[in-house]
Amino acid sequence: MNMRKVFQLLCVGVVIFLLNGPVFALNEVKEAPSIETQELIQPLFTHIVLFQNNFDIASNGQVSVSSYLTARNVDSLRINISLQRYNNNRWTTIKSWSNTANGTSMGLSGSHYVTKGYSYRMVSNGIAYRSGSQVESAAHTSSSKYY
Repeated sequence: MNMRKVFQLLCVGVVIFLLNGPVFALNEVKEAPSIETQELIQPLFTHIVLFQNNFDIASNGQVSVSSYLTARNVDSLRINISLQRYNNNRWTTIKSWSNTANGTSMGLSGSHYVTKGYSYRMVSNGIAYRSGSQVESAAHTSSSKYY
């Protein structure tokens, strides 16, 4: 036998060895749960398509916040933004912005100067309305940033 044949047989043997693992089986067969006991899968949002938020603190202490909300099958939207500071083991709102707009998309932004030595975060919520009634909302809390 030449070396090439030996190498091929060795490779085939290694592959068979690696593929030959233990097989386990259960002693009992379980039935799938009925439709009544299964949770229904529903979409997370039916109206809100996008809720994008940005939060930044510049080196001079200027905080910039912005939110952008897009929804479908709605008449109007509202965005609320709060800038919060962590002090004495709790978050306190130090500045707020809010606006309502007719249509299916809107944005809101603001800025505020903050004091050094604290952690800050942005909390926002976007609300979608149809015929004057709230049909959906989304909430966002940014990670905190120390300044």
